[in-house]
Amino acid sequence: MTEVVRSEAENERRLEALKPIQEKLDELEKKIETNQLEGTKKLLQVEIEYKNKRKALLEEKNKLWTEMNPDLWVQSVVSCSSIANMCTAKDEELLANLINVSTTLAAGSSPGSAVRRATLTFKPNSLIKEEQLWIEVDLSIGDTAKLSVVTSGFTPLQTAKKAQKAADSKKRKRQASDFGLFSLFKSDADAETCAEFVNLLEEIELNGPAVALEESEEDEE
Repeated sequence: MTEVVRSEAENERRLEALKPIQEKLDELEKKIETNQLEGTKKLLQVEIEYKNKRKALLEEKNKLWTEMNPDLWVQSVVSCSSIANMCTAKDEELLANLINVSTTLAAGSSPGSAVRRATLTFKPNSLIKEEQLWIEVDLSIGDTAKLSVVTSGFTPLQTAKKAQKAADSKKRKRQASDFGLFSLFKSDADAETCAEFVNLLEEIELNGPAVALEESEEDEE
């Protein structure tokens, strides 16, 4: 096999001849990227529209399921292995007071962004002050793609015995470390983990109640 040896001048001429082709390829690549970005934004708008239409149906359906099984949301959440793996004993104690899971999807503050919000509602309990905890995940797409999270925060309540020992605010703050899963509602929570948690709650709101109801009926048998 004879190896073709080109001179430096020949290589330069060849590269110069290929330059218009490369420029055309770069131009097409940019157009494809723009098309893909526009398509993603359009799909996001459609997703927001139809999930909002579905929301009222979900609320009505889940209300009926809750009447059939008052522990429906507790069972739905704790049966999710990804969530269960994040739970401490104190998380499980708080989850026992869970009475509703709700998620929403809305357009974000900038074009091509969306805000996913998950809200957990609890009956009055001796563990936290708030009756609702929420996480908002703002995801923007495109060249400035970024993920940001805002949370409700939460206030752990102290028993009378613990209150006597909590002589300063530092000890009060350390109580939050007893929580694993619910530490996601703190202001310094990891954004990606929060986003994953919101996605799981969205799936639970959609499908979890049916699974929990089936498990409940199997236990009764």
